[in-house]
Amino acid sequence: MASRSAITLIQKSKASAPEMLQLRCHIRPGASKVREGVSAVTDESIELCVSAPPQDGKANKAVIEILSEDCRRMSCD
Repeated sequence: MASRSAITLIQKSKASAPEMLQLRCHIRPGASKVREGVSAVTDESIELCVSAPPQDGKANKAVIEILSEDCRRMSCD
């Protein structure tokens, strides 16, 4: 079985289209607040723990917030 990369750059198909970054994530919802955040980055996925429950999009929103904070932090370094 071929492995898939955790992070993939998707090239633009048109000159006006932006490039996209595809992140393959494994999410663990309902984790304690202390464990919240990126727990591991492997060749195949980015593992995240979020304290939000997996209902009504709450865990998805928490994932977006965590990734946004980490990207902002990385761009400031």
